[in-house]
Amino acid sequence: MNKLEKEIDNLIKNFGINREIIREFSKENKLTLKVNNLLITSKYNIEKENERFFNINYDKEIDYFLIIGFGLGYHIDYFLKNIKNNQKIFVLILNPDIFLEFINSNIEKKFIQSENIELVYGNEEILMKKISNILDNTSLKGKIVINSPLFKLSKDYYPKLYDIIDKIMIDKQSLEKDREIVEKNIDANMKTVIESIGVKEYRDKHKNSTIFIISGGPSLNKNINELKNIKNNGVIISVGTVVDILMKNGIKPDYIVVIDPLLNVYNQLENYLQLEIPLVYIPSVNSKLLNHYSGKKIVAFPDKDSYYSKMEEKYNKGLIQTGGSVATTALDFANQLGATNIVFVGQDLALSSNLNTHATGTLLNKEKTNLNNLIEIESVDGKKIYTLKNLYHYLRWIEKYIGENKNIAYIDATEGGAKIKGTKAVKLKEYILNNLNII
Repeated sequence: MNKLEKEIDNLIKNFGINREIIREFSKENKLTLKVNNLLITSKYNIEKENERFFNINYDKEIDYFLIIGFGLGYHIDYFLKNIKNNQKIFVLILNPDIFLEFINSNIEKKFIQSENIELVYGNEEILMKKISNILDNTSLKGKIVINSPLFKLSKDYYPKLYDIIDKIMIDKQSLEKDREIVEKNIDANMKTVIESIGVKEYRDKHKNSTIFIISGGPSLNKNINELKNIKNNGVIISVGTVVDILMKNGIKPDYIVVIDPLLNVYNQLENYLQLEIPLVYIPSVNSKLLNHYSGKKIVAFPDKDSYYSKMEEKYNKGLIQTGGSVATTALDFANQLGATNIVFVGQDLALSSNLNTHATGTLLNKEKTNLNNLIEIESVDGKKIYTLKNLYHYLRWIEKYIGENKNIAYIDATEGGAKIKGTKAVKLKEYILNNLNII
């Protein structure tokens, strides 16, 4: 047993996972595997499948490819034979039991000794560190490539890493879908970006304060009127979705946060363009909104993005963690303002009992009657509820953020929705009555 085989064997023993693996052969008589009843390659023509995989994912301008899933190595071998000499492949081994099948098979293995390939494996913590080291190298241009069957199977071994990669790919797909709109927005917004106050100027502006983040989850309908009692005893940050419903209920937020590049964010605020409420935004936000909004504008550059990092170096406005949604962006903004307590309101991160995604009265309110592809999670009251994949990732992002920023007390006053680890669930009325200096 060589060193690599021994390390993989020990990894499997440490995980203690036993999956049913059945050996089969494709029509061209190549070995394939069925794992937990999922075939990891084509059962007809594996070589054609490898060719399609390469053609879809190859980019001659890329320095390296981070390939998610080794499998039996067929697609990796094909990639190596067709990339340029100065390009490199990092391959994540996320199914060690399948890799062991590869080692013990008669499949040609010489390609894994190539200087252009590096196998990445280990326990979940080690893998995440290695992946971070690869992706954090901003001097090189990389591309994440996913083998879908192998990625699906990886959840058995690496559930946390699966969620992280899944979120990255959702963000990537969203960015690619809206890429042209985003680029046009940035170009149209640059004059305003340069003239705007930077988010760094607001650091600790509300030091030691209680900050309420108001999102548009369906539970907002339960307690929206309680927000009137905050008055000047707390700071209210509203996402764009709920500005209309807040204003109609006589609640004026202190800040509005927007990040959406599409026109619907303009539609959310078109009746409130003359407000003197500071608008916190990122450069890719819808340009029509930014152009027509007359109030103060605060710009922030998304962190961990090489494009915005260069923009920050040039304009020095300040970075913000976006987490992929406006509510997660608002969370980091509240932290930067110097909050001692952050109170979530309308942050369901799940569907209501009648499968609504947003509060009644918001433009995004709609019903999700199809339970296919929904994820079952624990509710704030210990029951089981459903959420969408994107909301699930925002939930995990918020929980991770809370774990990394323990200097703040986090209160879940949503009164419904998902259980958010790291928060204390309290009714909004009780929290305001017991914690704010209301006369």
